[in-house]
Amino acid sequence: MRRTPRAPSRIRLRSSRTGPSGPSRSTRTKTTWRTTRTTTATEDTPVAGPYRAIFFDLDGTLIDENAGVGEARAAVAAALRARGHAVDDAAYSAASDAVIRDLLAANGGEWPFVWSREAVIADTLSRLGAPTAAAGEMAEVYLRTRLGHVRLLDGAEAALDWARAGPRVGLITNGPGAEQREKLRRAGLTASFESLTISGEAGASKPDGAIFARALASLGVEASEAVHVGNSLAADVAGARAAGLDAVWLRAPDADGPASADTHDCRIIASMRELPAALPSDETVDETPDGAAAAGGKGRSRWPA
Repeated sequence: MRRTPRAPSRIRLRSSRTGPSGPSRSTRTKTTWRTTRTTTATEDTPVAGPYRAIFFDLDGTLIDENAGVGEARAAVAAALRARGHAVDDAAYSAASDAVIRDLLAANGGEWPFVWSREAVIADTLSRLGAPTAAAGEMAEVYLRTRLGHVRLLDGAEAALDWARAGPRVGLITNGPGAEQREKLRRAGLTASFESLTISGEAGASKPDGAIFARALASLGVEASEAVHVGNSLAADVAGARAAGLDAVWLRAPDADGPASADTHDCRIIASMRELPAALPSDETVDETPDGAAAAGGKGRSRWPA
């Protein structure tokens, strides 16, 4: 079934095919959907295509989630050496990679939605024969170093500027509240969003529908009026679609998963610079009256062809 904006203006244009002996048996009806800007005091939100709100993920979508990893691991190894443990940078990095590989393998190739940096570092220390009691302190060293290397991904700032010129803009991110807010501050994004929905503060993590519901409520929009942009097929795309939002998948070049996400009913972009072109325009066209395929197949989503 075609999901539509809450209050679109709907225009039907009927046309017929005419053959040598008159109109053909098959008459196509084009339905043109135009989303209008509401003008009431409570519903004057600008509209971009069918949307009144765009939500963004943070790590791996707007900021580089790999920036500073090498430096942070080296800082932890140096801190361990300062405490008398013979751990060189390469050994620590190799052990950390092994822990992460096991973690991903246990979670279907995806980073777990709920995890502990201290637990990951404790496992790494255990593999190196270092005391795990130092994990909490080493986690602080790691985080402090990582935060010093926060940087925006290519096209992120331009995509946010474009989005802010239209509908309302919110953030939905998994992570501790203080840490995610500090990343935003260091990236210069604190003022880029009208609402921040952070799992550590919301009590739910993506892909749980509860965090999407909270984000929608924070901007006063319905799920059918919103789209979520993120880099995780499981947390961002599947989570958003299950909650009723449309989704755009920022697919990394080395990402696992299908090159085409038709089964998830989403659009795929390789860079945030592609976002404006990926979202539906103010007008989309269905080839049949009710959005169903002419041969009786599935109806099209509101993504334009």
